[in-house]
Amino acid sequence: QQTLRKTSYVCAVRSGHPEIGDSLSIEQYLRAKHGMYAASGSPYSLVDETLARMNLRRDVTLRVPRFAALPFMIASSDLLVTIPEDLGLAFSRLIDIKLFPPPVELGEFEIKQYWHERHHAEPAFQWLRSVVRRETMRLTRQRPRKAAAGDVPQTPARVRSA
Repeated sequence: QQTLRKTSYVCAVRSGHPEIGDSLSIEQYLRAKHGMYAASGSPYSLVDETLARMNLRRDVTLRVPRFAALPFMIASSDLLVTIPEDLGLAFSRLIDIKLFPPPVELGEFEIKQYWHERHHAEPAFQWLRSVVRRETMRLTRQRPRKAAAGDVPQTPARVRSA
């Protein structure tokens, strides 16, 4: 396995959401209906585990088995979705959404690539892993920085501070 980079989470809602304007409070977050990606069938995630440690709970009303369904879910509903920051920024190029830092500390997580040990020394797989790593590093350098409160947006979407 190889760590490619670290990333964090953002909360995404459609522009024009009736309850969430230019900031996202913990009260709004807990009151909102949530959507989430859940491929494994588990109804829980890091978000839910973090909230449970604080004796808090969110209302997840829709789970989808594919990340590709998330932008459609966000754009066509009043659901709030907590997703990796990179994914939120990518979705913001496709649909009119607002991104916010989560109102609870979720920390960062690692993006890794994995391979079977029998392919570790094979030149073709070494080349492929090096391409994935190089492109990940290139894309990571091109990512817009997180915006601070009051910043002028540098891209169509920015992470808004609460």
